[in-house]
Amino acid sequence: MARALIFSGLLLAVCIFAMVRGGKPERYAAWMYVAAFVASALSAQFGAELYHSINWGIFVIDLILAVSLGALALHANRYWTIWASSIQIVAILAHLAKMLVPEIAATAYQITLLVWSYAVIPLLVAATYRHRQRLHLYGADSAWSAQEASAET
Repeated sequence: MARALIFSGLLLAVCIFAMVRGGKPERYAAWMYVAAFVASALSAQFGAELYHSINWGIFVIDLILAVSLGALALHANRYWTIWASSIQIVAILAHLAKMLVPEIAATAYQITLLVWSYAVIPLLVAATYRHRQRLHLYGADSAWSAQEASAET
């Protein structure tokens, strides 16, 4: 329980930091993470016994988050978005492994899902910090790829 509270607090603090100080890609990702966190918390209350079997609600939420982060990675002018979508793909692979081999221990399934969730925290902090650095050094920080930026003008 204490670890869940620590993770929740850290994730919320980092998402607020990204929403306030980040560029558009950082803000979009922060909102995606908050929405997925809230939806997962609600789904966990109504799903299967946690980690002993697949919680289909959490699987769908993870899948939507992976697709959303992948779309962000395709359009954003940021490398960190590729890491973010990759981390989420690992979660999808953990769910698929549990689907294919239900005998996988609940602890192994849990660790595979949760360890990668923690990786999001320093990633979003670093992304937001780098955005602030680029603003300070160059006065601007293009949020979207060159094709996206030319389409906006």
